[in-house]
Amino acid sequence: MMGARRARRVAALALLALAAGCASGEKRPLIEPTTIGPTALGIFLLRTYLATGREANFDERRRWQDRLDERVSRHLRQHPELEQTSRYMDFRGWHQVGPDSTRAEVRVLLEEPDEVVMDRERMRQLVEHHWPAVAGQVTEGWRYPGWVLFFDERALVRVFKVGAGLPPAASLPSN
Repeated sequence: MMGARRARRVAALALLALAAGCASGEKRPLIEPTTIGPTALGIFLLRTYLATGREANFDERRRWQDRLDERVSRHLRQHPELEQTSRYMDFRGWHQVGPDSTRAEVRVLLEEPDEVVMDRERMRQLVEHHWPAVAGQVTEGWRYPGWVLFFDERALVRVFKVGAGLPPAASLPSN
C-alpha cells in the first residue's frame, strides 16, 4: 500500500497539472500515445479529486485499496492462467493496465469507464490526429479521466494519455 506522503505528492502533482492545463487557456488537450496505461491508484486519485475537490483521505484510500485487493484476488482465482503471462506483474503487483490487458482485467483495476465508445466518429474525436494510426485496428474505446483506452476484439491494443490532468507520477506503480 502506498505511503500517505507519496499519495499526497501524487495528488498534489495531479492538482498542479490540472491547474496548469486550466490556466494556460488551452482549448484542446494534449493527446499522447503511450506504451503502458494508467494505474488503479492514478485513476482513483483523479476520480476522487474530480468528485470531491480534494484528495482522498486515509480511510477512503484504505477502503478503496481493500476493495481493489479483493477484486484482484477474485479475478486471479477465476483466471489462474494469468499468472503465466507477461501481464501478471502489471496486474497483480503494479495494478496497471497495458497492451493485451483484457476488458475484464481493465474493469477489475480501473472499474467502469466514464464512457464506452463504439461509434467510429466519436473514437476519432477522442484522439483527434492520432486516429489514422489506430482506425484500422480498434473496435471500442474506453474513456477514463486523463486516458483513452482502445480495444480490438480481444484485448487492449492502444493507450492515449489526454490533457494535463494526469502527471507522470500518477501513472507510475506505487510502492
